[in-house]
Amino acid sequence: MALEEALDLPLRQIIPLIQHRIMSDSTYFGIKTWKSPGFLDLLGNSIRTQASVIVEIGNHHGGSTLPLAHTCDCLQRGRMIGLDLSHEHIGSLVSPHRRITLIEGDACASFSRVASLFAPEDHVLVIEGSSHVREHCALH
Repeated sequence: MALEEALDLPLRQIIPLIQHRIMSDSTYFGIKTWKSPGFLDLLGNSIRTQASVIVEIGNHHGGSTLPLAHTCDCLQRGRMIGLDLSHEHIGSLVSPHRRITLIEGDACASFSRVASLFAPEDHVLVIEGSSHVREHCALH
């Protein structure tokens, strides 16, 4: 059902429609993003104003990694580090991009490997999108 057809539905029925559309229909160059376009725009603004290195933990198909790398291209600065347990779903548009470095492994176990890619002057933005389990996302 299109959202335009759901205007009379209560919010508790509309939210699952929005979630489904984001998870199933949002793409960038045909790659599933699994993020809302508004979220990607917000991240793009962070790159424009502050971040020089973006570490994306959990990037499955690379559908948010690529638009952020393209933003870096437009700014002529910045780069992406994509960290995931496996990059088997990363496509041919993402992996060869010159501003993207892909690392496979557990995020916690890979910390020193990722940190070794930073320069002292880098401003780093970390996007944690891997595990959506409360215990993994909670601050301790």
